[in-house]
Amino acid sequence: MKKEQQEKSFTMSGEKRSKVYEEEAAYLRNRRSVAGTHTTDRSGIAFSGGGIRSACFSLGILNWLERSGMWKEFDYVSSVSGGGYAVASVLEREFDGEGSGKTRAEMVVDKLRHDDGYLRSKSATLFLLVISASISGLLTFSPIMLLCGQSASLMINIYPRTVDNWASGIFCAASAVISLSTWRMPGMVGKLTLFIAVFFGSIQVAWVTGYLPPNLRVGMGILLILSWLIVLGLLGLGLSHPLIKRIQRASFLGLMANIVLTFAIVLHLVIDGTGKTHTNDVLACLYIVSLGLIFLALLASPNRLNPFLVTYYKSLQTAFGNGRDDAIWRNRAQQGDPIHLINCFVQSPRTREEPVRSRGGENFCISRFFCGSQSLDYFRTATWSSGREKKPVWRHQTIWRLITTSGAAVDVHPTRQSPIVNGLPTMFNIGLCSWVINPSFKRKHRKGGPVFVLNFAAAVGGNSIKQKWIRLSDGGHFENLGLYELVARQCMDIIVVDAGCDPEYRFSDLALAMEKCRDDFGAEIDIPGLFPQRSPGRCHQSKFEGYIRYRGVDKPAKLTYLKLVVTEHHSMRMRLQSSIDPKFPHEPTRNQFSTKAFVDAYYQLGCETAALAFPVTGTVKRAA
Repeated sequence: MKKEQQEKSFTMSGEKRSKVYEEEAAYLRNRRSVAGTHTTDRSGIAFSGGGIRSACFSLGILNWLERSGMWKEFDYVSSVSGGGYAVASVLEREFDGEGSGKTRAEMVVDKLRHDDGYLRSKSATLFLLVISASISGLLTFSPIMLLCGQSASLMINIYPRTVDNWASGIFCAASAVISLSTWRMPGMVGKLTLFIAVFFGSIQVAWVTGYLPPNLRVGMGILLILSWLIVLGLLGLGLSHPLIKRIQRASFLGLMANIVLTFAIVLHLVIDGTGKTHTNDVLACLYIVSLGLIFLALLASPNRLNPFLVTYYKSLQTAFGNGRDDAIWRNRAQQGDPIHLINCFVQSPRTREEPVRSRGGENFCISRFFCGSQSLDYFRTATWSSGREKKPVWRHQTIWRLITTSGAAVDVHPTRQSPIVNGLPTMFNIGLCSWVINPSFKRKHRKGGPVFVLNFAAAVGGNSIKQKWIRLSDGGHFENLGLYELVARQCMDIIVVDAGCDPEYRFSDLALAMEKCRDDFGAEIDIPGLFPQRSPGRCHQSKFEGYIRYRGVDKPAKLTYLKLVVTEHHSMRMRLQSSIDPKFPHEPTRNQFSTKAFVDAYYQLGCETAALAFPVTGTVKRAA
């Protein structure tokens, strides 16, 4: 019986974390042999998010690690957002064979200096963004337009008291009775009957509005405006209290009723102005437009109709890449390089599992061996393709598309923002998230591509990790340091490079990471001597040392935490840089239009911070 159910299911079971770590261990043994390290304990380094600021600072850290020989000691390198720019660009390059003495990090920085940054602002791109946002809004809104278009004849009084109107009233009453008896049922049955009852109830109110005298119509308009204010006010609340969340989910039905009633009133005004002889033409046009839009919404891809996302991807690939963009599972690391863990956030507000539901999703980790998450299971990255089985598509898992998605900070978060703030950008397809195929779906069910109807579901909080297409965004929406996956693997020596924007030195990213590691893995992290700074803008050390106590492990793991800060031990150039750039070293992440001076300053700060944190005996050879 269970076998038959599994055959009928669209999904398949994946591997658990323990199996993933076993297979990674085989690679790590070979890596350690090549690198000349003899330890059996896992070690890792994490590079935080922070856009181009984090990328340049991380390149400075990587340069020192390469020159000092420390790079070969790490088994894992975990990255989020801007930290991933730096890590991916270094891992993609081969060691310098021309004798220039440059590290791979220096090669990347030279290219950034030559390009004077990486992101370009073009008027043509902004124009395309406006056009695509308008088209995306129509396509995403098309399901509601189709419902209104199909029910238009039931909303107006072109033929007074027709059989269709009476039938609609009877169906409305019947659906209300069914809804009252099924609304507590689990799954989609109760929600579907409630939706039908509210929808046909709105149609009946709209039909009655057509028979009201002018003064009562004005009263109906005032009530509708008040209803709009109440619904939008509830959906605009950013509170995370469970009661507020339940009220907001119910408010979506009120939003739909308001849309139907507003549409009906506008339709009545149009018909009253043009005369009933033109009503059939109006309804025919409405029917054709709504049907055409829903047809396009079922064909068009929101990933491709997003010039912001395309520009961001091409800018990263051009500036940080090395002229190619292969699928990550095809990437062959240089001898001795660690396993790169790319952290994204899979959004899943519509799930019953806790704490995924309260967090709005969970961490989605991709390496060249496995991809997946805790509740989804893990699957071999080499099998994570979409399209037909004979012609697999790997576009979504090329290295720079994954790095783009991991850095998609310009996107919504299901639980940290109000439903309106989440819904509007999603409705107009403004953001850097990507729809990717769910790796748990069986290969024969992966045909086709993402469509705009998915955006509609996401706009009302209806997307889930169990769907065929899942929504990935910035890994910082879950945890911005990249520490989570290293703790999951119980690494015994961890370095965290925190280049987040924290001018007041509150260490909020570290606090959130500690909370998630404690809740999910039972790992207790402690860094003696680290406190939020009472004086904004002043932090007197860049290196903190602490430890991690894993559940069931007697020996504590070593934790080294590097903070983006300028101290009295840095060079005069770094100490005076804020006189030239008042926001240094915490340029807001929203500013991604870097210059040569910007790249040099943060890169140099990274080099000096690493040199102060990890001094080496003897001399370190510098590039000419």
